[in-house]
Amino acid sequence: DNLKPDKQYITGWLSSGWTNDVMTYTNLLFLSLLTERIPVLGPFVPSHLSPSAGYLPFSEVFDLPLLAHELHTPILEWSDVKRVEDDLQGEREAVGCWSTWAGWEWGNGQGRSGWVPDTFDLDVSYTPVPQTYDSHNPQDPHVSLARLMTLSFSSSRSLAIARSVPLPSPLLGATLPPSDHLLCFDLLYYARLVEGKFEWEEDYSPAWRLVGRKMRWAPLLLQKAEIYLREHWQIKHSDPIPPYISVHMRRADFRAYCNGTLECMPTLHQLERRVSSVRSQLLFLGISAPYVLLTSDETDASWWASLPPTYGQINHTLYRTEEKYGEWYPSVLDSVFLSLGSGFVGTEGSTMSLLAYRRVRERGGVGEWVRWKGVPEGEL
Repeated sequence: DNLKPDKQYITGWLSSGWTNDVMTYTNLLFLSLLTERIPVLGPFVPSHLSPSAGYLPFSEVFDLPLLAHELHTPILEWSDVKRVEDDLQGEREAVGCWSTWAGWEWGNGQGRSGWVPDTFDLDVSYTPVPQTYDSHNPQDPHVSLARLMTLSFSSSRSLAIARSVPLPSPLLGATLPPSDHLLCFDLLYYARLVEGKFEWEEDYSPAWRLVGRKMRWAPLLLQKAEIYLREHWQIKHSDPIPPYISVHMRRADFRAYCNGTLECMPTLHQLERRVSSVRSQLLFLGISAPYVLLTSDETDASWWASLPPTYGQINHTLYRTEEKYGEWYPSVLDSVFLSLGSGFVGTEGSTMSLLAYRRVRERGGVGEWVRWKGVPEGEL
C-alpha cells in the first residue's frame, strides 16, 4: 500500500554470503536500469554469520544518495516501504514473485525465500521462470538477465505466466501470479547477460561497469576504515594514508575444495612473488608502496607466524571491532581496507577478492592473483 500506484518497482532477496550478496544487489540494480523500475533494496543478511548479527542496512554500507544520483533513479530500502516493527502486529502480506531458483536441482521445485521477506513479513507465492530463461542445465543455476528483463513488459510477462504454475505461499497458502507493480525475484546472484560466462570476472561485465563501480562506501563506514588504517600505521589524522598493497588470502573454507587439506592452497613463495610484482608495477607508475596489509580467514596461528614481518594485519579481536560496531564489521571493514590499496593481490575464485580487485583497478591501481588447485610449478 505504500508503493505509489503510478510507479513500477523491482526487488529481490539474497542469502549467499557477504560479497555474493553485494553482487546480487548490483545485478538487481542493473536489472532496474534495463526495466526502468525503481529498485527496492533489502538489508544485508547474516547468511555467513550467526543470526545474532542481525541485519545490516544497505545504506550503512554504500552511499545511497550518491548512488541514486549516479544511476539517475530513486532507490528505496525495504525499511522505507514497510517497518520491521509492523511484524509485532502480525500483518503478513502475500505477494507474487518469480523464482529463478526453483528450476534447477538444488531448488527442488521451490523458490528461495530467505531472510528479507521473513523480516518484512512477506508471504511469497513463487512462479518458476520458464526453462528457456535459464541455462537448460539442471545443474547450472544461471539465468539470462536479458530474458528476465522481458518479464517487466506485458506481452512477455503474459506468455511466461501462461507457461508456469504459481506455487502456494508457505504461510497463507496464497497462489498468486508474479506482481507487475512490484517485479520481484528470489535470487539474482546467478543472473548474467552472456551465456556460458561468470561475467563478474570479465572486463566487459555490464553489472560492474554500469552499476558496481558507482557503489561507493558510505561516508561513516569509510571514516571508520580510515581511523583503523591511521591507527595501524600510527599516522596523524591530518596526514594522508600512505600507498599500500592490500592482500586477501582466502583459505579456511577453501579446504572443502582441497579434499579437507591445504595442500592445494597457494604457497607463501607464490604470494611473495605476486606482491613483489605488484610493487614493481606501482613503481613503474611512480607509486612507492612499501606497506602490505593482509586479510585472511585463516585461523592457523602457525600460518600467520610464517608470514614476512613486513606483512601487517588489522587484528579485529585486538581492536574489539565486534564489541564496538557489531558482528558485521570485521568483514565489512576488511572489504574497505582491501579496496583502498594502491595495489592488490587476491585469491583466485574468491568473490571478496574479485570485488576488491575491481575497486583497486577502478582507482587506477594494479592487481594480481594467487592461484591454487593444480597450478603448474612454473606459475607459482
